[in-house]
Amino acid sequence: TEYPSNEMADAVKLSLSIIQYNSKDTKIAERNLMLATQSKDKIIKGRALTLLGEINLEEKKYAEAEKYFENAIKIPSLPQKMSNRVIFGLGVTKYYLKKYDAALMNLNDLDARAQRFEQRKVNFYLGETYFENGNYIAAQRHYYRVSASGDELDRLSLYGSAYSYFNMKDFANSAYYFNDYLTKYPKDKNTRDVRLRLADSYFGMKNFEKATIEYRRIFDSYGINFRNDYTLYQFGQSLFKSGESDEAIKRMQQLQDEYANSKFRDDAQYLIGWINFQKGDFRTALTNYKKLLNMYPNSTIKPIAIYSIGDSYYNLGEYDSSIVYYLNIIADYPETRYVYDAMNGLQYSYIAKDDPDKAISFINA
Repeated sequence: TEYPSNEMADAVKLSLSIIQYNSKDTKIAERNLMLATQSKDKIIKGRALTLLGEINLEEKKYAEAEKYFENAIKIPSLPQKMSNRVIFGLGVTKYYLKKYDAALMNLNDLDARAQRFEQRKVNFYLGETYFENGNYIAAQRHYYRVSASGDELDRLSLYGSAYSYFNMKDFANSAYYFNDYLTKYPKDKNTRDVRLRLADSYFGMKNFEKATIEYRRIFDSYGINFRNDYTLYQFGQSLFKSGESDEAIKRMQQLQDEYANSKFRDDAQYLIGWINFQKGDFRTALTNYKKLLNMYPNSTIKPIAIYSIGDSYYNLGEYDSSIVYYLNIIADYPETRYVYDAMNGLQYSYIAKDDPDKAISFINA
């Protein structure tokens, strides 16, 4: 106020703004920092721009933060410590703006030339950025480098690492890390999601008994608000594959009753038919396959349902009916993979009818 033209005035504005920022008086701090950005001293200007970038980043004003960091990075010959802060801030900002390639360029540059600078944070954001870019191998490698300290970075890195393995379909490792997460953070907000992915990991490993246990825990522990059609469908499949067929049918019926718009409804209905078929109850299987055709006439799994009806009739010894459905597949769905099976079924049906000549003529045709 008293010496506005003094050579120390800009440095005082910067120092004052830092005090104000630390005192949570952010608006006044930003005003003084804006004044400090006009300084002819590149150090003062660089520090002011960097802090403005960090303030806006903290407030999730990512476009504003990007502008300040990019202005700071244009200042030549900044001290390395300040330059590192600018590059890190810019990389993180680019990540939140979904400019992943630019984020990787900045963060990898920083990782290469200043490996000790905010090592854990740099590796965490590299992991997050590679994850969003779909490079799960690189993501996992950087999550692993966030050394365990029991803090938020550790928690998020463990979460990201588990999901990286899951997305790579390395279900043995994803199950290990999801289990580790549940052990370390049993009451965390992500617990329900983690338990679902743990169940999915066991399912992917074909360990259907463990998958069933975890899906059941979700249904028993978290109530209807966490249930969804996907979980219910997976639960039903696990039940069937672990030998609990009757409950599997109930869950598939529950899915259709409770989720009128679910994309799994036709698959659930088919599974009911398939379970009965596997039990040797071909008449009930037939009924359920036909129910699928009536309820979901535009279903993408219509061809396999028609073929399965043919198989059901064949196993019931009603060969004329089985032939009708096998021919239906050959005529109406010639591009599907069920044509070859339908042709085999057709031949077996003619042979079973003691009409080998038709079977042979069909093969020749």
